[in-house]
Amino acid sequence: MHRNLRGNPKTCTIIRDVDRWFACFSYNNNREKIANGRTVGIDVGIKNWITLSSGEMVDRPRFYDSAVGNIKKLQRNLSRKKKGSKNRKKARIRFAKAWRKVRLQREDYCHKITSDLSKRFQTMVFERLDIQEMVESSVACHKRQLTKNILDASWYKLKQLAAYKAEIVLINPAGTTQKCSRCGFISEEKITLDVRRYECKNCGLVLDRDYNAEINILTYVEESPLFVSTRKQTSDSNETRSPHPLWVGSSHQS
Repeated sequence: MHRNLRGNPKTCTIIRDVDRWFACFSYNNNREKIANGRTVGIDVGIKNWITLSSGEMVDRPRFYDSAVGNIKKLQRNLSRKKKGSKNRKKARIRFAKAWRKVRLQREDYCHKITSDLSKRFQTMVFERLDIQEMVESSVACHKRQLTKNILDASWYKLKQLAAYKAEIVLINPAGTTQKCSRCGFISEEKITLDVRRYECKNCGLVLDRDYNAEINILTYVEESPLFVSTRKQTSDSNETRSPHPLWVGSSHQS
């Protein structure tokens, strides 16, 4: 085991990942909750990966774009191998490893960002996005690049990991982009993705569209008490499930 458990283990799940084996433990953890009372709104996007209501913008490395050349090469190599042969099995493992590297890079970066945010804020507010519907819609419109960008952004993973570390609130995203964060004016004209600045026709406010949406997200939370936190840790049992499996074994790597 590469690290010791920090509590009493309750369950253990064995996971196989290509040529690696993991043990994922759930256990009781009596760590103290962060209680600084600070709340931040987080708007996720493609051009600006996440925008905070404090005005900060965080970009992300394009892991898929960096690896796509090697992935395509390995995929072509796999397709040439005879079905059922040992060479095809080896090619399939190399192909799966290439995809695994991209997945782990995404997860690692999301871990670092959510850990940093959880040290600064007690509550994180996200929009409740239907990512599957967004992907299906982009596929139906034959927007292949948009589909790839949505999947590469790892929005769901970001929220999933944040839920282990802080209080998470999800709100309805309707109107957050159309509404002016200063005067409350709601534009009837739909703002397309290529328009990156919000301009209010009522008060003249000019602001980055993502930052304007973030202020609205935070305002909705302050005005309405009808939100439910999705934190994975309960106040009674403090039961947590490790978001990252504990590595317990080794395997041969080519």
